Amino acid sequence: MEDEEEIEGLLQTMSDVWGSEEQANAELRKQAASHNTNLFSGKLPQVDVCVVPRWMLSGPLGSGSDAAASYNPAYENRAAQIFLGQSVILSKERARLILAHELIHHWEQTISTESDSNSYPAEIDTMIKQWFPENKNESRWRSAHSHRFLARAHLVSVEHGLELSLLLSGRKSSVGGERPGWVS
Repeated sequence: MEDEEEIEGLLQTMSDVWGSEEQANAELRKQAASHNTNLFSGKLPQVDVCVVPRWMLSGPLGSGSDAAASYNPAYENRAAQIFLGQSVILSKERARLILAHELIHHWEQTISTESDSNSYPAEIDTMIKQWFPENKNESRWRSAHSHRFLARAHLVSVEHGLELSLLLSGRKSSVGGERPGWVS
């Protein structure tokens, strides 16, 4: 029963925010293609973008309500996949930022090289520590976000005017350890 209710909620959100399920999927594919062109010079290989129920999501903090999105690398004859949960598609702006985040994972898995920078500003570490005031889950989050990922996220945020904390966590950086909406 919960799965049916969640799927109904997904469909309702797609209708309310995007106009319809078909329109949501079309706009998300178009946004992924636009990000590929604008953020990665069109070099990323194909990636499928799918809106899915939360039980299909997994991230550095696990699956379920904490997971907003997840990236799955290509495997055999299947293209890479980006799964977006309902919390991501509640607004087009949030979907745009989280899709950019997931595409950085795709970049790292597909075209990143050893010559890509691993350095990033120390403020990123400070921001991450704010999200995990007692080190709870910080190591799990960091295990899914390499120095190369963080360096690329910083570069994307600077070059394209995206707020770094939103790109990394899905929320503005906060003081006092408010937990961000997790993206993987």
